[in-house]
Amino acid sequence: KFPFQIHCGWIWAASVVNFNVVLVAADVDPSGQIISAWISLVFLVLVSMYYLYRNIYVVPLVLVWATYAVNAELKAPQDSITNTFDAKTVEM
Repeated sequence: KFPFQIHCGWIWAASVVNFNVVLVAADVDPSGQIISAWISLVFLVLVSMYYLYRNIYVVPLVLVWATYAVNAELKAPQDSITNTFDAKTVEM
């Protein structure tokens, strides 16, 4: 079960990231991207709560791991991020 639960968590995380990447590629305005990011975060919390309710802890841990990785990227953002968003938004 364990390897499949890790894989399941990464599928959830990658799906949410890919959805947001599609929005960037479609040139959605920055405010729309921020709204999408918040909705994605809430969605991942709800997914985590579902698995925790079922006493499955691996999937939520993978989602925390992936969210931490996104946070780490925003601590040292690429030029494309700093050119699109102001410093206050990136620091959120």
